Amino acid sequence: MADSQTKMLFRFGPAGRIRFANLAARRAFGLTNVALNHLTWHALVPPDQRAGVAGRLRELGPATAVVRTETRFIGEHGDVRSGEFLHHGSFDAFGRLVGVRTVGQDVTERHRIEQQLARAAAHLQDLYDHAPCGYCSLDARFQFVQISATALAWFGCTAEEAVGRLGPKDFLTPEGVAGFEAHFAQCLAQGHAGPLEVELSAGGGTGRRVCISSWAIRDPGGTLVRSCSAMYDVTGLAGVRRAVRSQSLQHEAAAGSELIGIAKVRDGRALWSNSALERIFGHGPGQLEGQSLRCLFMDDQSYEAMETGARATFAAARTFRRQMRMARKDGLPVWVDLICDMTSPEAGESTWVMLDITATMAHQEVVEQALLRDSLTGLPNRILLSERIHQALAVAECTGSLVAVCSFGLDGFKTVTDRFGSAAGETLLQVAGRRLQQCIRRNDTVARLSGDRFVLLLAYLRGSDACHQVLGRVLAAMAEPVELGSSSVDQVSASVGVAFYPKVARDGNLLLRFADDAMQVARLAGRRVEVAQP
Repeated sequence: MADSQTKMLFRFGPAGRIRFANLAARRAFGLTNVALNHLTWHALVPPDQRAGVAGRLRELGPATAVVRTETRFIGEHGDVRSGEFLHHGSFDAFGRLVGVRTVGQDVTERHRIEQQLARAAAHLQDLYDHAPCGYCSLDARFQFVQISATALAWFGCTAEEAVGRLGPKDFLTPEGVAGFEAHFAQCLAQGHAGPLEVELSAGGGTGRRVCISSWAIRDPGGTLVRSCSAMYDVTGLAGVRRAVRSQSLQHEAAAGSELIGIAKVRDGRALWSNSALERIFGHGPGQLEGQSLRCLFMDDQSYEAMETGARATFAAARTFRRQMRMARKDGLPVWVDLICDMTSPEAGESTWVMLDITATMAHQEVVEQALLRDSLTGLPNRILLSERIHQALAVAECTGSLVAVCSFGLDGFKTVTDRFGSAAGETLLQVAGRRLQQCIRRNDTVARLSGDRFVLLLAYLRGSDACHQVLGRVLAAMAEPVELGSSSVDQVSASVGVAFYPKVARDGNLLLRFADDAMQVARLAGRRVEVAQP
């Protein structure tokens, strides 16, 4: 029976001598033709890692029956492999160690994938840091959780000084602070806010004017996960706006601008426009003059909404500003930062200033999606899961409720990919993600971390029974056949490890680790669910 296992299985005596190794273990270590009864575990571990393994094994005791190690080993083909091992101690009635049962698996491929993911994350961070705008994420206290290199340069500080300690208000003038507080109140109430134009007052940003747009990210239960803000440097744009307010400099400013589109408007029609505006919207020289600027909008509703907002703003003697999705002549959408000033109230003439921000908006969407979602299933990734665990634990501490972190592994996933190919494996993962989402409650989260590993975060639990009810639905759904093109896979199941807050741990990373260990125990024991013990 043991030799049919794909996992490596060892049994050691109390002094570390090998008593048994199954076929998978002997093959993995190249020991198929070696007598094992004279060897100890030290022969299986590189010299530089033996002290660490010995230290972990000394932790075994009646109160700590399982410890985990990860070491290198030389495979049967002479190559360096990585293995993950769970050591289960057995003790007599006096608490003395009488033997150790070790279960291991080769995680070399997992390490390779993790390294690829780390490189991809570094690439995404590079995109984040070098975006053509300042970008930051804030927690519920409006302090920085993440901040791009561009924003740090404007603020004149380092990430270590800013993250978890400071927020945007620390870098604004008193007038800007008041505007920012109102801006964020709107963001929390409506889900988004902006644009807000403020002046920076500290560090390298002194004298710099920025335009801030913000949006709130909430979990399915409506709890704030974080808020995100994009900041655009409009110092130069503000100078252009001041220039076009003066009629004598209006044509000079328009002629000299290659990036900023400008139009003089009366009764909704363009009296003139500069070449940058014509280029942004795909019109030829002079084609916009005399035309209704309705032709620049996606539909009548958006044009009428802009007109209504602009009239109300002009009536209050203020400047109208909005980021809008407008339309090129060929029908393609274009995002612009639109500013309208009533430059001649007597003649009913206004000046429109437009900056093409299409690339910035697209980059912002890509960065946000890549940072928070798994590309294959669309589920939250490790970053978003960690934030939601943090929020759930904070609420649980205040309410006295339970939180369950459940680690899922698909049994037989490798068999599916070996038999039907990687495309079938991806289909299986996507189906599994959808089924998990259909089984959970509104306030719960399904995340995919890597490979066939999924995590359920079950928050606001009154007791452990509520968790097991959800898991019952999940396990039943996962056992349903999965269509893979012309074939179907029967008996696809899952092994689940569960770690409860605060019973097992009070830290999110520890909860994930204990849940993973419990899932491995469930797989080895042939049980569907294993609950981690404190």
